[in-house]
Amino acid sequence: MAAAGTIAFTHQTAATIGSLYGDFAVLDTPYAYRDLGHLLRVVDASSPVMARLSEGLLRSAGLRVLSTFYFGTRQLTCGRPARRPEDLAGVRVRAIPFPLYETAVEGLGATAVPIDWAQTSVALAAGAIDGQENPVNIVLSSRLYEHQPYLMLTGHIQAAEILVVNEKVWQGLPRASRESIARAARESCEFATRATEESEERDLAALREKGMKVIGPKEGLDVAAFASRVSALVAARFGSRWKTYFDMIAALR
Repeated sequence: MAAAGTIAFTHQTAATIGSLYGDFAVLDTPYAYRDLGHLLRVVDASSPVMARLSEGLLRSAGLRVLSTFYFGTRQLTCGRPARRPEDLAGVRVRAIPFPLYETAVEGLGATAVPIDWAQTSVALAAGAIDGQENPVNIVLSSRLYEHQPYLMLTGHIQAAEILVVNEKVWQGLPRASRESIARAARESCEFATRATEESEERDLAALREKGMKVIGPKEGLDVAAFASRVSALVAARFGSRWKTYFDMIAALR
């Protein structure tokens, strides 16, 4: 709708924007970032990665990137505990209907079931799927703990939301308005990043209070095994296409 000009602004995951400009999805590559600081350096407007992706998105879809913000780190929830990839064999896990997200779920060891987000809670309640993956704030706000007793801190995707505007709408605004909106976009995204980062531990504690059993490295979760398996599958499926981007992202560590 934003690309068509039906609406002016939207914010979406990088992989969702990848449906309009495929390379943009590279920002959601699993286990691509050393830490949050690394992610924020990559998605900063001044980074060579974002400059290249933003130019491609503007050219191909008519969308201008205004700013980005930290959306959280995606974790796995399930009806049973999993500490290694083999524990997820045959387990049906909802994946965002996009190749990179489906690859992430398969790499974790599960069977990826692409389902629209609006159908996920119903699918979990009906037993059509066994698990899903999302940041902890989404698990809490969507009450997924009512259907999912286990939360695995796989940390497989550190994600940024991308705030974009339709270029024709943007160019139709007075210069002073564009400057004000651009400033407001930066400030609001900085606020959103801080708010998300500050809320993660609080949301995790709330999920424990709701009865979720949280499994992290202290509880035997083998993050290295998950990362190794996911990264190998990503390399096999996307390595030849995105090697340049992978090298650019690594260089910003």
